[in-house]
Amino acid sequence: MKLTLNEQNLSKVFIIFPPHWCPSHPYLSLPCIQSYLKAEGINTGVIDLNIELFNHFISADFLKNLLNNYRDKFNENEIFLLNEVIENIEASKTELNDSKTFINGRKYAKNKRMIDFAYRSISLAGEFNIDRNRLRYFDNVNIDNINKVMDKIEKDLIYKAYKRLIDLEALGATKLIGISIISEDQLIPALLLCRYLKFKLENVHIFIGGSYLSKLIRDVSIIKPIFNYCDSIIVDEGEKAVVELTKHVLYGKEIKSKNIIFESNYNKNNNVDFIPNYCDIEELPIPNFEGLLNEKYLAPVRILPYYVSRKCYWNKCTFCQHDEGYSNRVKVKSIGKIRDELIKYNTDYKVDVIHFIDSALHPNTLRNICKIIREENLKIKWFCYIRAEKNFSYELLKEMKLCGCIYVNVGIESFSNSVLKSMNKGIEISDINNIILNTDKAGIWAHLFLINNFPTETLKDKYESVLYLNSMSEHIHSISIGKFLLMRNTEVIKNPKKFNISKIYENNSYSSFYEYEKSDGDNNDDTEQVTSLFYKLVPTSKLFNEKLAYRDHLPALLSLEELVLEKHRIVNFIDEVDESCIKYLMSEYIELVKNNTDVIIFIPKTCKTFKIPMCFINILSEFGNKRISRFQFFNKCYNHKVEKNVAEKFWMFITRNAILSK
Repeated sequence: MKLTLNEQNLSKVFIIFPPHWCPSHPYLSLPCIQSYLKAEGINTGVIDLNIELFNHFISADFLKNLLNNYRDKFNENEIFLLNEVIENIEASKTELNDSKTFINGRKYAKNKRMIDFAYRSISLAGEFNIDRNRLRYFDNVNIDNINKVMDKIEKDLIYKAYKRLIDLEALGATKLIGISIISEDQLIPALLLCRYLKFKLENVHIFIGGSYLSKLIRDVSIIKPIFNYCDSIIVDEGEKAVVELTKHVLYGKEIKSKNIIFESNYNKNNNVDFIPNYCDIEELPIPNFEGLLNEKYLAPVRILPYYVSRKCYWNKCTFCQHDEGYSNRVKVKSIGKIRDELIKYNTDYKVDVIHFIDSALHPNTLRNICKIIREENLKIKWFCYIRAEKNFSYELLKEMKLCGCIYVNVGIESFSNSVLKSMNKGIEISDINNIILNTDKAGIWAHLFLINNFPTETLKDKYESVLYLNSMSEHIHSISIGKFLLMRNTEVIKNPKKFNISKIYENNSYSSFYEYEKSDGDNNDDTEQVTSLFYKLVPTSKLFNEKLAYRDHLPALLSLEELVLEKHRIVNFIDEVDESCIKYLMSEYIELVKNNTDVIIFIPKTCKTFKIPMCFINILSEFGNKRISRFQFFNKCYNHKVEKNVAEKFWMFITRNAILSK
């Protein structure tokens, strides 16, 4: 079924958000640009092609056609599984949009699996690997092969979907089409869209922008091939530039903005001169969600994004490029503007949950938000991102809870003071203690983000994090651990020697990060092992990271069940999701680091680490946590050809440290 635009057919400008992104709510760039253009008297329409493609792909009709047309891509088991998905997928989407069935753990798990299996089948048939959160083409795309890759995938599933979803006649009098790209995953789908629209439409100016390109544009040589697919690129904050570009295309007015890039801007050295064109945040109109307030999004409640400020007020972390493209100073809306906009969200948009997308909300800003919600008696739930500031007192967090705050995302990054200092986080372990204990006491779910293998992180730093996590696990709700990525335009990449980096490999691809080597030669990635270890210490992390289909589902879950104050109920939900009785038992010992001869183990009961011969891990694994006698142990050692005196020493070690019982 084609996407029709109804009364928007006469729009002069359309802004499109391409795949692939979370389908729980609209992305904020569309309503922001739409509101600014309409305030200038420019008839504007929006298309959330991300949610349209989600509902197209994750549907019984599409999957039936997939099986019929690509049957040779599947083996017998995959065909059986795909038939199961076809039979259940429509019911799964319905149940995920129903507040009554959403909270049922067994049903939620089944519905999540249906989506996962659907994406797995699509990946088998197409030229790309797609799941709920990522989209990657199998061919590595760089400046040398981008045109060949695009020629190949023009015959693929996404391009074919565009033909079905976009009614070209419905675009009517459109003169400009803008495409907002905010992640690397969206680049190729966006350029495919550009190619399709360029081929089908005449005299339409296509421009692209968004935060992803604003970060990439600093390496301008890899941008040039993109002009094969579009007419212009808007860099950094886009509202003023979009209006100026529109008036240039529609009425021939001169362009003065220095953040609108044409291919002609490039000189012979592939450099381009552009000057950011920042907006006065007070003058920006409230986001306009016309055309986006529908039932297509995958959530049992209406979730809408909102921002109070632009740019992180700290903005000093050495690894971060999040605010690339914003002005040098943080801009915060006035209390009066926030009040008016939250009231409109509550009354006109009928929002249930607000997602504050700010990089980090300051404690004083949150006090003002709470004051507005309380004084206006706004019936909303909300979640946001914060730093582990000293000023997040229990009183403030309790007030946030009473005013509808469900959970907060906190960029902790590490539980080691030395790593925090190297990252220039501006916080210490005492500040982390403060945020963990106070959110737990206030009943706000706190999700902690961590980074593994920061270049200066040592084995000692990792031990500190393990010990800290073990001591505080009772108060921690959930954590996520990501591998450190050397991002473009960060302090780390500008001063690599300072951060224990000896070599950075050239990057001519459209990836946001670089491969590198560390000066100490330790280039092993143990993120998977560290994640597994940390999840053992904080088992409720599985709900956030493994059991939820999308993170934005958490506020819907918590607003329905108020599970934060009773962590055991979260564990029960995990048990139900797994459809089995999963009881969390602390491992008797946990492997940390190992090589060919030795292994370092961590014993939670004593919070100590020990270096032992590798052969004993094999012996211990054969027994698991069973009770064994001295005779049984020495018999095993004999079978493994362990010398008697070595076995004697190890027997003393394990009995003293309670790894195994006598």
